[in-house]
Parts: sequence; C-alpha cells; structure tokens
Amino acid sequence: MRTLKASLVCGALAASIAGFLMTLGAFVPWETALFGQAAHFSLPAKWAGAALLGFGLAWTTVDIDSTALQLVVAAAALLETASLAWLLNSFGTAWSPFAALAAGVLATFFGATYNRSPNGRRKRLVRELFGGRVSATTERLLVESRQPLNLCGERVEASVLICQIFNHQLLAETLPPAQYVALTNFFLQAGAETLMDAGGTLDACNEQQLRALFGAPLANEDHAAQACEAACRLGQRLEAVCRECIEKWNAAPDYRIAINSGELIAAAYGAGSAAGYSIAGEPLEFCRRLCLANRLYGSRMLLGPRVFALAARSVEVRPMELIRLPERQAPEEIYELLAPKDALTAIDAERRDLFWKGVILFRERRWDEAGAYFQTALHGAACEDAPVRFYLDRIAQARAGEHALDWDSTRL
Repeated sequence: MRTLKASLVCGALAASIAGFLMTLGAFVPWETALFGQAAHFSLPAKWAGAALLGFGLAWTTVDIDSTALQLVVAAAALLETASLAWLLNSFGTAWSPFAALAAGVLATFFGATYNRSPNGRRKRLVRELFGGRVSATTERLLVESRQPLNLCGERVEASVLICQIFNHQLLAETLPPAQYVALTNFFLQAGAETLMDAGGTLDACNEQQLRALFGAPLANEDHAAQACEAACRLGQRLEAVCRECIEKWNAAPDYRIAINSGELIAAAYGAGSAAGYSIAGEPLEFCRRLCLANRLYGSRMLLGPRVFALAARSVEVRPMELIRLPERQAPEEIYELLAPKDALTAIDAERRDLFWKGVILFRERRWDEAGAYFQTALHGAACEDAPVRFYLDRIAQARAGEHALDWDSTRL
C-alpha cells in the first residue's frame, strides 16, 4: 500500500507540474519550432498524455530497485512517446508530446528520489533478504510496517517449524536422478508455498528439510498458534503430495514435523548477495532433535513444551513423553499435534482421550489398565497408529522385566 501511495503521489506531482507548465505556455516555443504552430494542438490530449506517462513512469520507477534499470525504462518510454508524436503528426493527427515528456522526466526523478528515501531503502532491503522466502502479503507487510528491521542481531520470542525428509538418501539411491530431483522439488515447492501462505518466513529449503520462522522479523504474539496452524495445513498438503508422488514415481518422502518456541537470535547472516535472514539458538537445536524424535514415537508432528503453553487453546494434542530440559528443574511434556482446536471428529476425540488415559496409567506403572486403554484406542483407528504401538511395545517390555521408559531422560 505504501508503494502504491508513493506511485500515486509521484505521478500526480509530475503530471501537475507538467500541466502547470503547459498552462503557462512553456512548451509553445518548442511546439512552434517543430510543428510550425501550436494553436491547433488539443489541450485535453496534452493533459491526457502528461497524466498517462507521469503515472506510468512513477509506478514503474518506484517499483524498480536498480537505478540503471530505472533510467533504461524511462529512456525507452520517453523515446516511444516522442516517436508516437512524430508518427501521429505524420498522418495528420496533431499531438504535442512535450507535456508528456516533461511529466515522464519528473516522474522518473521523483521515483528515483523515493527509492533513496528510508521507505524506498526498506523496500529494497526487504526484497533482497526476503524475496521468494515470504508470501506477497507478508512482503508487503514487511515493507509497510513501522517496526524497525534489526538485521544486526536481536533476541526475539518466536516459533520455528522444521519439516524433515528422513528417507532422502534412500530415494536418491533407488530412483533415477531426474525422478529423484522431480519428486523432491515437487514436495519442497508444495511445502514452501504452504508455509509462506500461512505467514511463515522460509529459513531453509533443501533436499533434506524445510524450515520456517513465525514471529520474526515482524513481532507476532500469536506466533505459536500461527506455527501450529501452518503445521496442520502443511500436513494436509503434504499427504496429498505424497499420494501424487506414489502415483507418479511409486515412492514418497517420509517426512516429520516439529515446532518449538523460545528466545532465538535473529539477524541477517552472510555477506553480500549471499546474505539472508536466519536464526540461531537452543530452541532451534531442540526443534531439530524433536523432529528426529518423531521416528522414535512414530508420530508425524511434535510440539515442544513452550509451543503448547502458548497455543494450548488453538490445538488438539495428545501427550507423548515427559522430558527434562537442561534449563528446567521439573520434567516437561512434549505433545503430538493432531489438529486445530475442535477439528477432531467424535471418534478421533474419543481415541485421543483413551490414549491420554493410557499414558497416565502407564506412568503409574499400571500396565494392564494402560494396555486396555491403548488397545481400545487402536481398534478405533482408521489406519495404523504408531504412537499407540510404541506404548504397547513398552508395556510388553515392562511385563517381561525389561527396562521401560525413563521419564527423566535427556535423550532428546
């Protein structure tokens, strides 16, 4: 919106000045010298030409970051305008281009001046750092926001989402190279578009993982809920993508998702054209380990303790394990993300409650009762429920006298 306003202001100013000069007769000597007389030229036609070229070049130059490219575009437009005037007059249609040319020169000057203003520099910086990594809506918000872009490094409370492909090496070994690349790019493109459309800033996108940030560079108090909503949308989209992959290539990525929140260091890392906005910190490292832990439990999406604390009213979850974080004295829960709030079917909600009761009984070492709840939850599943199997296997180990889960472990 700010860029649009700047274009309108620059165009209106250029057209107004050109029109004022035209009204004062500033172009009459030139018109007389070139065309022999000026009286027969239509004043509305000259006004229209000035307005069109003024607004057109203002719109173009305000939206172009490169000064050299601005000058090339402006020169081409001015040359076309002069050529059009010559052509029209050659066929007996009198039209003076001087007002339009003046408006075009002024619009180019005003547009270039805007691009060197703080707002123009911010727009250029946003495009350099975030172009192709955020949605068009988010890019516009970044340009128009009053929040400063602290790119030298700041601590931000934000959420990070990681979607990792765990069988990428197997896919590379079993598929022809062209099919592997096509499958991977198809998956990554769908995932990246979904995350950006959900308001995320794409931080990484390679053959192994997608990573997106929520709550930075623009602060957002609901970053955890936004990340969870994005994860649910991502899961739905990638399930459809995997089905298409199986139809096309008889193979599909084995992906898992994790979300974690906390204090991260956000900055523009790198130098020159290689610079990019990214994050660092323990919450990111824990999110990586949490994503890997999905394979241990058989879950698809896991949430860290801080995410659940912030987004509890926005999600449907079930408990997965108590862990002891290094900076915490008491164990904290990690959760499996099931769906947005109130989006579970009645059957799935009942299965979630059965699972929850089973976990509580398991922790109390009441194996028989826990097993009964897990078996009931398993029977109601529309497909294989790996986390339920995870607990049933641990109950079998406990009954056999083997080591069961140590809930104070730090294996994550």
